[in-house]
Amino acid sequence: MYGGVRRWPNSCASEKNGSIKMKPKTVTKLIGKFGVDSGSVMICDPCYFNDVGRFEPKKLEQLAKEHDERSEHKMAENCRRLAKNKGEMQMITSDWDSFCETYKGEPTEFGDGVIFPSGYGDGQYEVYASFNEDGRVSKIEVVFID
Repeated sequence: MYGGVRRWPNSCASEKNGSIKMKPKTVTKLIGKFGVDSGSVMICDPCYFNDVGRFEPKKLEQLAKEHDERSEHKMAENCRRLAKNKGEMQMITSDWDSFCETYKGEPTEFGDGVIFPSGYGDGQYEVYASFNEDGRVSKIEVVFID
């Protein structure tokens, strides 16, 4: 014990203004590597590459209505954004030349994900995951430039 505060082995405690804030311990480990040939990286749900037909604007508008009916307003907003973006996911999966003309190399939302440059460009990069005390991924980190 320290000053009446018990330090738990799986947490870090910080003391500020007499109050104690406990932070759960996380574990970080290398989960894999990936290669880059386009000088950019995209994070998105992988199911969208399997069903690019869902990105047709009419289907997205219908999905938005269904999400609104279930009070899933953030999902509905995302569907409307995708419909407005005129099938970016279709482009990236079927028309690489058009994608390259559209994407300007700046970090941005694209399709149903985010896309950004990969440090110095092409190469192989390690991916680290931090896991919370329940074993769930709490953070992903990719080091592009040391």
